[in-house]
Amino acid sequence: MARPRNPNRDKARELWQADPARTLASIAAELGLPESRIRKWKCEDKWEQPDKGAFRNAKKERSVSKSMDAKLVAMVEENEDLTDRQRAFCLNYIKSFNATRSYQKAYGCSYEVANAEGPKLLVNPRVRDEIKRLKKARNEAMLMDAEDIVALHWRIAFASLDDFVEWGRTEEPVLSAFGPVEVKNPETGEMEPLMREVNDVRFRESSEVDGQIVQEVKLGRDGASIKLADRQRSLAFLERYFELNPMDKHKKAFDLAKLELERKRSAAEADDGDLSRLLEAVKSVE
Repeated sequence: MARPRNPNRDKARELWQADPARTLASIAAELGLPESRIRKWKCEDKWEQPDKGAFRNAKKERSVSKSMDAKLVAMVEENEDLTDRQRAFCLNYIKSFNATRSYQKAYGCSYEVANAEGPKLLVNPRVRDEIKRLKKARNEAMLMDAEDIVALHWRIAFASLDDFVEWGRTEEPVLSAFGPVEVKNPETGEMEPLMREVNDVRFRESSEVDGQIVQEVKLGRDGASIKLADRQRSLAFLERYFELNPMDKHKKAFDLAKLELERKRSAAEADDGDLSRLLEAVKSVE
């Protein structure tokens, strides 16, 4: 016979939903229960799971992606200055930004040939202009600009691990060779499973996390693991973008001064050349 549901389980959830900022320890104290049990109920009952309307609509996202692909195909087919294979190269390149792979898919050749010919095709003015046109159309449709790139690096650089996993202590039944160990509850006189506290790590639901900054999720013999995008790389990007490193500012100032010096030197050489030609013209007249 199944054990009746503990009424405190629903009461604990109601208390938390009334004030999500409230700590589990205070809820446990109010109900006279261990904090670990409240944490276990929170995990098992998915208190933080969003409403259905907040879930990512994967089917809709795939539909939008297919619609964009169709639009880009229609655009590239309008360009009569390119061959069919050049059009295929352009479409593959704006997805992967890999000239070798794009050439290999478009021309059906070996990797060695594609590695030599792919970069050459990028130099073709017609191909280069078409790639720019397709990228602009795609970015406008996605409403993507430089600020979006900076925002992505910002999320990667300052991501918090507890946005993706929960950890703490929880209770689990003590098991023997014959199943769960039961002990007599001195208050009720009924037999109940003997519980013990253990360390616990739990992934949050995929719908609750920012999947753009998750690089890998793996399930192996040693358990599950999650790997986030490279934080150090994004920090380095932001440091350069905002010029937070004093050495970067000095280098920029040095490069600008050097460029100005080269410009003046070129101008002086041009003036010297004009003067020399003028003197030669005067001599020839004489």
